Amino acid sequence: TPESDVSSKSIEAAANNINAHRNRLVEWSNKWKITFEPTKSHSVLISTLRSLKRQHPPIYLGPDSPALSAESSFTQLGILFDDKLLFNQHITQMARIAGFRLNTISRLSRILSQSDSVKMYKAFIRSQLEYGSIIWMSANKSHLKLLDNIQSRAMRIIGIEKSLWSSYNILPLDHRRQVTALATIYRMFLKSCPTLLKSKLPELSSSNPNSNPTRTTRSTSKPRHLYHLNVATLLNSKKDVRKNGNKKLDNNQYKRVFLYASSIVWNDLPSDVIGTIDSDATPPQDASSLSTFKKRASHHLLNRDPEELLS
Repeated sequence: TPESDVSSKSIEAAANNINAHRNRLVEWSNKWKITFEPTKSHSVLISTLRSLKRQHPPIYLGPDSPALSAESSFTQLGILFDDKLLFNQHITQMARIAGFRLNTISRLSRILSQSDSVKMYKAFIRSQLEYGSIIWMSANKSHLKLLDNIQSRAMRIIGIEKSLWSSYNILPLDHRRQVTALATIYRMFLKSCPTLLKSKLPELSSSNPNSNPTRTTRSTSKPRHLYHLNVATLLNSKKDVRKNGNKKLDNNQYKRVFLYASSIVWNDLPSDVIGTIDSDATPPQDASSLSTFKKRASHHLLNRDPEELLS
């Protein structure tokens, strides 16, 4: 799609900028023979400011099209984005769907073995609970707990005590989300990584291991690995946004966002967990190295000092 900078400090100016750039959208759609249906298109104002009025000037797709209807959420590739990016609605919806699927496992568990029931849980329920997790992992813990309850309920139905979960490779969902996030950062170093995703990778820290420590814990005394990320660049971005009047980064939600939270955990990983990343490797080698890293990262996170765990 055509890219345009329509940022502004006021809602009215932002809406006007979008309307001013609509000609580019019309030119792009004409070039590629694409027609937009205004009645199926919507506008969503995303902000965490409580004092913000949720109304904005009308936005038009074209000079002769009606104004877009204003909505409080939208769904993209199966993920529901609300206007505050809390993802509470999305997680509640996931938990409800998973609950319906649990009923199927409950009926079939009488004729299936425990191992087969676990396979069904992993294939039809856990995969759905983890879909797109790096996007909504910043959600409130009370809502993420709904997903944990689904897994606990599934294991009770199958008849597996919690002390035996690990023998069936049933790990805590928050642990699996963290491993997925670290694997995404690892992938951002690889040649096969999509350009847009790769561009979001923070710059590497200085080679000086004593410069700009990111955390004041015992982990800062460990030698840095070669792929240590400069989290300060993300903090600078936070200050820039806050200076422009957006307070969304002043709360703990920002600290739970994928790139910030996972970069801190990534920096704490030992060198032997990350190994040597061959950024010029071909895709098959990428897949092999990524799989190895995920196993090492999972083992490290399960066995690290509890005092080093993020709050």
